[in-house]
Formats: sequence, structure tokens, C-alpha cells
Amino acid sequence: MPNSEIVYEIVYETISNGDKIEFSNSYNRIYKKRGWFNIYKEYYANGNIKSKGVENKTYNGDYGLLYEFNEQGQLTKTTDFEKDWHTSFESITEIATRYKKKYDYKAETAIDGVINDNTNWEQDYVIIRRKEEIGKRYWYIEFNRPQYENPLNKKVERVVVVVDDATGKELEKLHYFDFYNTFFKDPLKETI
Repeated sequence: MPNSEIVYEIVYETISNGDKIEFSNSYNRIYKKRGWFNIYKEYYANGNIKSKGVENKTYNGDYGLLYEFNEQGQLTKTTDFEKDWHTSFESITEIATRYKKKYDYKAETAIDGVINDNTNWEQDYVIIRRKEEIGKRYWYIEFNRPQYENPLNKKVERVVVVVDDATGKELEKLHYFDFYNTFFKDPLKETI
């Protein structure tokens, strides 16, 4: 095509520690080999940084600090997404590690572990996320494990633990089987 040009290109590079860097025209993302978070940076068309923050590998949501910049690259705003949360992510990973051992899950849960962010039903994985509902804050730990030998309606074994953010105490736990990760059950809404 004589009049065509590449307007959007993504390049990936793996660095020596195993992290992968994704480069594009308007952002880059560092996929950390270890830990629960990736680093995200967005840029203005002039090349100056627009924003910088972290992303939970296993679930969308706001975590850590978000830095925002004007078109000249000067910091204009810092948002602390942790300020109203009382229980640390690290404390939640410690609870997750206890459940991993109890139910013999293979998915990594340590704060500095190699976290599987592929949530395909055919793999062991764990999601850690937080939720605010009616003025209360909760952490959810969600384990998933395939059960190939089970009937269709029980192909995935799930354990869901809910932790009260204010106290760091486990509120509810639900252990059940699911049809290919289709029907999430919230322990706070289910009759156990």
C-alpha cells in the first residue's frame, strides 16, 4: 500500500530479570515477573509523561499511588488509593497463602511470587481484589482450580474468602464447584 503508514505499534522487550516491557506510541507497561503489580505509564503526543501508576495483575482496580502530569511533564496531582484502606495487600497475601496450603492450590500467593494472571479455567490461579459496598470495604481472595474428571457443572473448584478491611479479619468463606468459572458466588450474599 503506497500511502499507508504505521500509526500504532506495540513492541515487547524482555529484560534480564524476566520482566517484560510493552512499548507503544502513547504508553508503556512493565509486566513484572514477580509480585502482584505491573507498572503503567501513559504519555502525551509530545512525549512527556501524562500519568504513572500500578495495576493489579489479576483484577482491575485502583491501587497504590497515581501520579498525573501536565503536558510540560510537571507533576500536577497525586492520588493515594491506599489512604482509606486499612488492611495491606501484603496482609491479604498472607491469608491467601494459608488457604493455598489448606486446599492444596498450586497458584502462587506470596507478595513477591510469580503471579499467574491468566484466568483461564484450565489453570490454577488466584485473584486478589477489593470492593467497596455501602460504605464498607472488603478484600476478596478467589482461588480457582480445574477439575477435569468432574461433570460439566463442577469443572472448576473455587474457594472465595472475604476479609473485612477495617479489622483484617476473615468474614466469610465459600468452597464450591462451578461450570467453567461461570457462576461467581459472593460469600456475603450466599446462604452458607
